[in-house]
Amino acid sequence: MATSGSVYNTYGLDGHGNEIIIDHAGSQGLYVQVYDDKVVIKGRDFAKKEWIDEYHHEIPVEDATAPVENATDLKKLVEQYEEGGEFSGDNTAHMLKLHMNAVKRFEDQEKVEKILKHLKGFEKLLDQHREKQWISEKAYDVLKLSTEMLIKKWQ
Repeated sequence: MATSGSVYNTYGLDGHGNEIIIDHAGSQGLYVQVYDDKVVIKGRDFAKKEWIDEYHHEIPVEDATAPVENATDLKKLVEQYEEGGEFSGDNTAHMLKLHMNAVKRFEDQEKVEKILKHLKGFEKLLDQHREKQWISEKAYDVLKLSTEMLIKKWQ
């Protein structure tokens, strides 16, 4: 199955943080393909009839649907991405797993404030490693979303 969505006119920023039309004839959007084992999301410039190479993501269905109930589940995701070569930083996986070990300790003790503090620290760590390009976009997106879900659970 495939579907697409498009926005007529191409928008950009005006230098003051406001959106303006930068191309009245432009039309860009997303092309989404759903398969049994993955979801593919691609950026498309419909007016120019070409793909936007910078926006192409494939998300395995097990990653997209795996429920994350606790720090152990999140640590397992980190390990899967480590095995899949999704980290390029020397200590990225190690640091992420250490963070989840701390969260697990606080989950076992039901110390909600400490859990939330460390989950928010985990989010910052993900952001830092993304900025340094030490984590793939796929791994970042799934880990970030999973962390947000855990934060909501504990709030």
